Amino acid sequence: MKNKSGFTIVELLIVIVIIGILAALVITAYNGIQQRARDAKRLSDIRAVARIVESYYSEKGSYPTTGGLSNGFALSDANCNDASTHTSDWVPGVVPSFVNSLPQSDGPRTSTYTRCYKYISDGTNYVLSAWLAVETGPQTSTSYRNLGFREPVWSSSEGYYCGNITTPAGYWYGFYQYSYTVSSIKTCNGGT
Repeated sequence: MKNKSGFTIVELLIVIVIIGILAALVITAYNGIQQRARDAKRLSDIRAVARIVESYYSEKGSYPTTGGLSNGFALSDANCNDASTHTSDWVPGVVPSFVNSLPQSDGPRTSTYTRCYKYISDGTNYVLSAWLAVETGPQTSTSYRNLGFREPVWSSSEGYYCGNITTPAGYWYGFYQYSYTVSSIKTCNGGT
């Protein structure tokens, strides 16, 4: 009589559970990598547009204007679906003189709030933001500033808002921690 060797049902179940755990770990890591890649692209886009805006200033003596800051109307990229004016040329006067085209956000995701690239300026100062774009958690890095755009549902005007850096639990503080902001205005972040 030949002795047949094989796996018992318990051994098979253990292998299946181990494979399931490993698959879950790989999927979680992959999603985190994708989020960090999208965050990095948004930060890179905003910094590139800031360089374009500064080049415009160097040549023209003022920043591309949208008509105001606190009471003005923000321009957003074409993929944005919030209350502001959205267009592919969301920084006026830079296409095609300074750049062939402006980067566009990846638009709304599963978040309650839309994710947009926004720009507003009175010609003297500007605020440029990848608004609520950070997916990997609140920032504490140098790309975070306590300065940014009002949440469009709460205000008919989408001008910038200077939050209070001394109140981390504050409402606006939380919004800004999830946005990348570049601006010529320095006073809303402790002068830095």
